[in-house]
Amino acid sequence: MRRTDLVFLAAALAPVLVLVWVWIAYPLAYEFFQSVHAFDIVKPGTRGDFVGFDNYLGVATSYYFVNSLLVTAAFAAITIPLIISVSLATALVLNEETFASGPMQVLALIPWSIPYVVTGTMFKWIYDANYGILNFLLRQVGLIPEYQAWLTQPWSTMMLLAVAYVWAQYPLPTILFLARLKMMPTDVQEASVIDGAGAFSRFRHVTVTWLRPILQLNVIYQTIMAIAAFDLIYVITSGGPFDFTSTIAFFAYREAFQFFNWGYALALSVIIFVIGLAVVYLYLKALPAVRFR
Repeated sequence: MRRTDLVFLAAALAPVLVLVWVWIAYPLAYEFFQSVHAFDIVKPGTRGDFVGFDNYLGVATSYYFVNSLLVTAAFAAITIPLIISVSLATALVLNEETFASGPMQVLALIPWSIPYVVTGTMFKWIYDANYGILNFLLRQVGLIPEYQAWLTQPWSTMMLLAVAYVWAQYPLPTILFLARLKMMPTDVQEASVIDGAGAFSRFRHVTVTWLRPILQLNVIYQTIMAIAAFDLIYVITSGGPFDFTSTIAFFAYREAFQFFNWGYALALSVIIFVIGLAVVYLYLKALPAVRFR
């Protein structure tokens, strides 16, 4: 590469690199700096004493740390496959050219336009033990003899929370899948039909192969979102019952705004970032390399 090209490339990238530093690198570095200090919440504006990794050690030996990691892993393991499956199925349906495809695309985006707090409140009403529509419908069809307090039972709470989370999250991967499907060359599908491939074979070897870059992108993004999930958990379950839905992000909130232990909260925030970074790295190493075409 010629020197003039290098100068032009550096000049073109400089504004972006400055923005990256200002909006990403600097806040992360400052957060880590704060996480190794102790802060007195009753004296705003004062810098705490340097405590090294005591905050991290305190978090790691706390009563909730291991359980919160397990809850986060279980929540991610439940929600990610559901989101990918629902969004892919929705995208395949929306990709069909019918008179209702336009309105259906608009309807599919509705959950994305609703704030998480509103979504959480809506689902909390649906799951209510006294007047929730879930109990009403299940009793009408004879699946339950009487109204159930769903949000007081650990696994039912986890599964119903996952349903609400999937409903709120699936529009974005649906859009990405649909955009990729619209780019698929028609001759690829036609050639597979001529070769005698069945519907399932075409889906597995043609459609899924074509969607693989977006599939990997969605899996990585949804993993990060699941690790950092907080809004719906706070509104629907408040981490209960018995901390069964208390993820590591939820405990970061509790340390900051309930226990007023800012050092622990900042340490948890850094840990969440490191976990997300490690998971993304493992994904990129484990999944086969793909290219957009």
